[in-house]
Amino acid sequence: MNTLIERLSAQATITDQTGQWPQAALHDLAAFDVYRWFVPEAYDGHGWSDGQIIDGYAKLAGACLTTAFILTQRSAATRRIVLSDNQTLKSRLLPQLAAGDTFATVAISHLSTSRRHTGSPALEAIGTAGGYTLTGASYWVTGAAQADYFVVGAESVDGQLIALIPRAAVRVAAPQPLVALNGSCTAAIHLDDVFVPSSTLLTGPCKTGFGTSRTGGTGGIQTSALALGLAERAAAFVTTEA
Repeated sequence: MNTLIERLSAQATITDQTGQWPQAALHDLAAFDVYRWFVPEAYDGHGWSDGQIIDGYAKLAGACLTTAFILTQRSAATRRIVLSDNQTLKSRLLPQLAAGDTFATVAISHLSTSRRHTGSPALEAIGTAGGYTLTGASYWVTGAAQADYFVVGAESVDGQLIALIPRAAVRVAAPQPLVALNGSCTAAIHLDDVFVPSSTLLTGPCKTGFGTSRTGGTGGIQTSALALGLAERAAAFVTTEA
C-alpha cells in the first residue's frame, strides 16, 4: 500500500494542475489489486470488509482525492452488480471489474437527489416487449466518457429499476467545467429511447425505491472516508509548514 500511495501522491499534482483524467493512477489501482477489494472471492476478488475498504479509501484520498473519488463511483457500480440477482451479468462482469479490464460507473443520483425538484422522472422507463425503453438523462455521472458500462437508474409505473447499459447506447455531454470535477470527467449522459432488455436488469422494478445505499448512495460511508483522508493530508501539510 505504501508504494501505491507514493505513486498516487506523485501523480496527484499533475491531475490537480491539468484537470486531466488520471489514467496512470487508475492503472496503478489495477496493478495493486485495489479493484479486487470490492469483488467477492468467488468472482476473483478479495472480498474486503467495509472496515478495510473505508481505511483504504481514506489512505487513497490522502494521496489523490480525484482518483479516490473516481474509485467510489466505480465501486458503487460494482456493488450494484454484486448485490444483483442477475447471475449471468455477475459471472461475466465481476471478474473483469476485479482485474481492472472494464470500467463501470453509476448514473443513479436522480433516484434520490439530483433533479427531484422537477416533479417528473429525469430518466423514465416504459415497459415494452422483452424489457423497457429508457428516455431522459442523468446529470452527474463520473467518468462518463471513459466508462464501458453504466449502472443506470430509471423510474417506471412499476417503480424504480436499475439496469446495465453499454457505452454505445448513450450520448455523453461535455464534462462539467467545475473545480474538483474536471479530472473526474463528471458529465451528463442522455438516453434517447434506449431499449433495455430484461436480461440486463440488475434490480427492480421496485415500488419502495432504492436510491440510497449503505455504502454506495446518498450519504454513503465512503464519502466520509474521502473527507477523512483529505483532512488528514491537510493536517500533515500544516504540520510540515509549521
